[in-house]
Amino acid sequence: MGLGWRCVDYNPALYRQDYLMQIQILRKFYTAKSTIGIVSIDGIKCGFSLEDVVRPYRIKVPGETAIPAGTYAVVLDYSPKFKRIMPHVLAVPYFEGIRIHKGNGPEDTEGCILVGLKMGPDTVYDCQATYDYIYGSVGEATKRKEKVLLTIEDTPNV
Repeated sequence: MGLGWRCVDYNPALYRQDYLMQIQILRKFYTAKSTIGIVSIDGIKCGFSLEDVVRPYRIKVPGETAIPAGTYAVVLDYSPKFKRIMPHVLAVPYFEGIRIHKGNGPEDTEGCILVGLKMGPDTVYDCQATYDYIYGSVGEATKRKEKVLLTIEDTPNV
């Protein structure tokens, strides 16, 4: 049975006092196939992420490597691959076209960040609710002319 959190309505007046929205991924679960993390927006947990395998910096297996831990700007823009507006993670070293999107397993990532409300071994699911929450939050921040940052942190696998 997967773990999950209920995404709460995003109310910027309650959770911050500056002009910055923070998405955080705290990578916690590492396997030979994937990396699963906890996703928060402005400190509110809203689901899980699934990425490819974390490898040493500058080591990249195309379509099978998680992006490096760090802080990146996020915008909403048109994805030629998905043919719609989506969250785009900008300026990722050694990667191009990194998106936050729906999907379940490592075969769906190709370097992108999958999100879901629940997790299981090498999978996230109930993806629509978490994706809609992130998309909506980034969209609202954009309307308010706020900068959106994604911070990814690695934790030891214990």
